[in-house]
Amino acid sequence: MSGSLLKNCRCRLTYKNAANLGGYVFPAFVRKVRIKRHLVPKLVRSCSTMAGGEVRVRFAPSPTGFLHLGGLRTALYNYIFAKKYGGSFILRLEDTDQSRLVPGAAEAIEDILEWAGIPPDESPGRGGPVGPYLQSKRLDLYRETASQLVESGHAYHCFCSSQRLELLKKESLRTGQTPRYDNRCRHLRAEQVQEKLAQGAPHVIRFRLKEGVEAFQDLIFGWNRHEVAQVEGDPVVIKADGFPTYHLANIVDDHHMRISHVLRGSEWLISTSKHILMYRALGWQPPSFGHLPLLTNKDGSKLSKRQGDIFIQKFKRDGILPEALLDIATNCGSGFSTNRMGRTLDELILEFNPSKITTHSALLDLDKLLEFNKIHLQHRIEDEQQCNFLIKELQGQIQKAYAAELQDEDILHEDYIRRILHLRKGHISSLGELVSPDYSYLWVRPSLSSKQAAVLSTEAGHIASLALKLIQEHGEAPAVDELSRDLKMLAKQTKATKYREVMKLLRLTLSGLQQGPSVAEMMVALGPAETSHRFQKLLLLAETSPEIPSFSISLRGSQKINGATDPTNQEDRWDSIQGFYQLVNKEADGPQVALSLLAHKIQSPQEKEALQALTVLEACMNNCGKRFHCEAAKFRFLNELIKVLTPKYFGSWTAQKVKDRLTEVLYGWTLWLKEEKKIQEVYSMLKKQGIIKKDPKLPDTLIMAPPPHRSTDSVFDQEDKATLLARLLKSGRPEDLETANSLIKSTMKEEQEKAEKVLKRQSTLKSVESSTRQLREMLDQHTETGSPLQPSDDLKALYESCERLRPKLFRLASDTIDDDDALTQILAANDDLTLAVNAYKEQVGRQECNGKSKNEVATEKTPTSPREIKSYHLIDLSAFDSPQMERKAESPSSSESSSPVFSHLQITCNSIAEQRASDSELVLPPPKSYYDDLMQLNGGVDERSAEQTVERGPVLRARGCAGNSSSNGTNIWSHNQPFTSLGSSSSHCQPPVRQEDSVCQQHVLKNVLVPMENIKSSQLEPITIYNQSGVHVSLHFARDSPPGHPGVAVVVLSTVNTSSLEVKDFLFQAAVPKTMSVKLQPASMSHLPSYNPLLPPPAIAQVLLLANPQTRKVRLRYKLTLTHGRQQLMETGEIQNFPDWTSMIG
Repeated sequence: MSGSLLKNCRCRLTYKNAANLGGYVFPAFVRKVRIKRHLVPKLVRSCSTMAGGEVRVRFAPSPTGFLHLGGLRTALYNYIFAKKYGGSFILRLEDTDQSRLVPGAAEAIEDILEWAGIPPDESPGRGGPVGPYLQSKRLDLYRETASQLVESGHAYHCFCSSQRLELLKKESLRTGQTPRYDNRCRHLRAEQVQEKLAQGAPHVIRFRLKEGVEAFQDLIFGWNRHEVAQVEGDPVVIKADGFPTYHLANIVDDHHMRISHVLRGSEWLISTSKHILMYRALGWQPPSFGHLPLLTNKDGSKLSKRQGDIFIQKFKRDGILPEALLDIATNCGSGFSTNRMGRTLDELILEFNPSKITTHSALLDLDKLLEFNKIHLQHRIEDEQQCNFLIKELQGQIQKAYAAELQDEDILHEDYIRRILHLRKGHISSLGELVSPDYSYLWVRPSLSSKQAAVLSTEAGHIASLALKLIQEHGEAPAVDELSRDLKMLAKQTKATKYREVMKLLRLTLSGLQQGPSVAEMMVALGPAETSHRFQKLLLLAETSPEIPSFSISLRGSQKINGATDPTNQEDRWDSIQGFYQLVNKEADGPQVALSLLAHKIQSPQEKEALQALTVLEACMNNCGKRFHCEAAKFRFLNELIKVLTPKYFGSWTAQKVKDRLTEVLYGWTLWLKEEKKIQEVYSMLKKQGIIKKDPKLPDTLIMAPPPHRSTDSVFDQEDKATLLARLLKSGRPEDLETANSLIKSTMKEEQEKAEKVLKRQSTLKSVESSTRQLREMLDQHTETGSPLQPSDDLKALYESCERLRPKLFRLASDTIDDDDALTQILAANDDLTLAVNAYKEQVGRQECNGKSKNEVATEKTPTSPREIKSYHLIDLSAFDSPQMERKAESPSSSESSSPVFSHLQITCNSIAEQRASDSELVLPPPKSYYDDLMQLNGGVDERSAEQTVERGPVLRARGCAGNSSSNGTNIWSHNQPFTSLGSSSSHCQPPVRQEDSVCQQHVLKNVLVPMENIKSSQLEPITIYNQSGVHVSLHFARDSPPGHPGVAVVVLSTVNTSSLEVKDFLFQAAVPKTMSVKLQPASMSHLPSYNPLLPPPAIAQVLLLANPQTRKVRLRYKLTLTHGRQQLMETGEIQNFPDWTSMIG
């Protein structure tokens, strides 16, 4: 072979040394070569000259199973090849493996080929000139050929037992070698062979392999050669039972049947060299070989008969057309000029080109099969002859499915069915869909009740009259487009029914369904006569039934339930749900009408609407009492629920979530309403029919409206006590009953104490409100006159009364720390009280107490509004940037006996000179706000008596508190100084406030409040602060700044608990540099329950507002405290990886 030819070829040859092929020498470096595609047509033409120029191909399956899609594809390529080149397609059944034959498989294979439209020219059923076409009837031919091989020395008798062969196999596997026969009997002498044959020893005949096989040119894979003698033992050609193996039988049959081209799967490519050796040993010319790439699943895995869903019989039963199977089998492969959906067999033959067959596996995507079937079904409907066959087939399916329900023989008329087929072509994927429940209205008149009509509209009679008039106007040949236009005009003629409800009523009247084809298409399909008949029924129902106009709650109930079950609801609409069941309780016929409305909603095809309707049903069961229970337990309503689960009705299209939820409801009723026998019967029936496989696990939550928030759960609501009490009361032992009595008494006592605390809190808050109002009124009088305040005895008494109330507020806060609403009231009252007291101190001057001049007093900042002393203070970070100084312990005066937490700390009298001298030594804390004291309480810091000496470290200064000082302390976190050191019973005089200490003023964020529901998330990546033991805390960035505040960034702190332990006492504190301000709005809660897999993970949300006028790099230091189960956790740190400031403010 010339070098130029080598450049144009890519052979697939593998051998160690140079090899001879047709007189040409291939060098050893040639490894894998495949002939280029433009040479293949020449090969086909050259191969067609065999057997007198006739192309003969064969499909030779084994009847050990039924034909599957991979086998059909091989048969199809052989058929197309034969018809492309004017040849013959032969079916031969290789049934030599008698032990694995499947009864009926042989006949079924030929029937399937006939059904698929690729019938063989010669076969066992049709016969032919080179038959028989069953290998089991050609045994003499195989034995004669085997004897010929033995006589010529190309085969020999082997007497090795099966035990020896098994030992050889095990030894090879043990040593890591490929199992192979060791050719032992090849070396027996002739007399030894004759002796064993004379003794009747069991034997087989093996073919003698030899090295140096010739290469062959595969039509698809190019030049190939496999040295089988180096990797295999001599193969068996005649088994001990006298039947041939595939290797011998297929070459004998291919030769005698004059097969010119062998097209088979690529799994036989390696064996082809072995077959060519046999051809040469017998002196026969081998045919041309082409090995088709494998057909695999779309994930690349091999198709297997064990899948079950790839057998052609199954596709045929499912209504898949043969054209669709042939189309998808070739569409996923190669070998054609184009690759498109919807090709017919004639088009496949015309476009076939062997040179385009690739070696890549064909990936079969069966998910697209219905789309292929839809296209070819449409082709059949458009072909008049094929459509007639479809009509006859559909008539038989209709009679089989609805034999007992057909009310009119005209339903089976050819013209009616042809109209249906043409209207639904392009919409249905198989003929069987037309006899499914979704299209049952075409063959059976649906039932309609007055309650169903009343649910949708109180104008049913008027709408029916308008629809009948519309049918008369359109005559006998209505058009879908014109009807759709006129139906929209019809809806405008109603008084209180919207277009959507009008269409629902008309569809329900025509089909009994809530979804499907358009109303106009239904009217055209049914025809004017049948459509008029069904609308007449609606009109008669509206005129004769008193239910439609007299439902007392139909309109109001419909509005309520429509709001509660609106699919666009983001969460449960408890306002509508409560309004609905309250309306049910008021009306005499409430339960009957409500259940009718609910049944309609539960049967909705929209998953969310049906699920919300079940929520309303459970809420009614929990709140509407015995009357509602009895009505729900009637078969009339239970039958409507059964339809949702039963495939015969709505179960085939109802969402699985709806079915599971409804099953939970029914199972819960069997446990709750045990006296209702009908519920028990219905549930048992569903289990016997297999619709309900097993009892579901009921959720822990009860479907009820969210109760008003209370500080702590009632003692009777505590699960452990309730369980214990129920067990004790069921016991017959006297000591258990006595214990239950004691438990009830103690519980009642606890409840009474709780009620007393509530009354005490309300009384104290009223006193605080009254005292604060009186003090402000008296201060306002002096402010209006402009005269200096000379405190009278009454004013002093009022001031002292206000001071005494502050410790009471502190004790109230400690008692109601778990009640967010009560705590909010206490905070607000304390804020107002603090402002009033500070205003009094500012006007009086308190020179006798603090020794300061009026100017010095004026420099101290006093809160002017409640926002400045709320729980979301602006915290200065300057304390983190100063060196720590030694602190001197000082003892407060015993006369300074105010509340150790609530009262503003009394200031030790020092001269200004002493104060300046101490500035270099001391870090002076500011007076504390109520929030500081509460933070100290939550941190678990014990109250210290006024007489106790306390050493104080550097502290964080809270902007907005009564006082402002510079700090010379170091970062308190770096020295493990707790946040709670803000709280102390002693204080020092404060130096005057310097203007530069407050670079970013508080008023930037003072009046900014961002509701959580107005926040929209941005695309910025969240920052994780804490993620341990199932507790995840992260910062999420909002997309927009607050309205009117473009320079403010909104950040949401999100805390999620996915652990099995609850989280309590959650507190997050933050600090920023002096160039910035931060504001923490109140958190949504401070307690997270343990994770419940049936519910979404509980979460805490807290809004942080950041101001950064100088657009500096954002830094934030934080302290996170919480109690996880019984373990108290504290996390501190600094966040520096904030996004760019411009991206944070949108």
